[in-house]
Amino acid sequence: QIAEEASTQPRIFVASIHQDLSESDIRSVFEAFGGITAVELSQDVTPGKHQGYGFIEYETLESANDAVAAMNLFDLGGQFLRVGRAITPPQMNIEPEQEPVPPEIAAAAAAASAASRAIQLQEEAKQASRSSRDHGKKHNHRSSHDGDKTRERSSRR
Repeated sequence: QIAEEASTQPRIFVASIHQDLSESDIRSVFEAFGGITAVELSQDVTPGKHQGYGFIEYETLESANDAVAAMNLFDLGGQFLRVGRAITPPQMNIEPEQEPVPPEIAAAAAAASAASRAIQLQEEAKQASRSSRDHGKKHNHRSSHDGDKTRERSSRR
């Protein structure tokens, strides 16, 4: 019965989601495989944070299967995603045979990769901006302090 239910539900499980990624980020990456009806990240006790896993429900079973095939072990934000069916029957411990990835799925994975890279670049830009601001504050502080020493030497003469 569990195996039947798993094979008919267009719902997938996604784990190892980077903390900086939001539900909308996950939606934008995974919608490359088809229409999404829901994205739910398990919320942490800390407001605004998630626990690193969640569920995505697609409009069609084909979209869900394509997403699982293309996105399991995909590097998103520096972490390898674990993607699978939301309900996994106990007898599914056997590794499935690998089939060639259809061009449509490969194209969707490429789109997901591009979205992932865009997210990474945004994060790097934010960090560089923060680092630049912090360095500027330290530099300005030293400059005013050095100016004080120069004034002290001038007044001693």
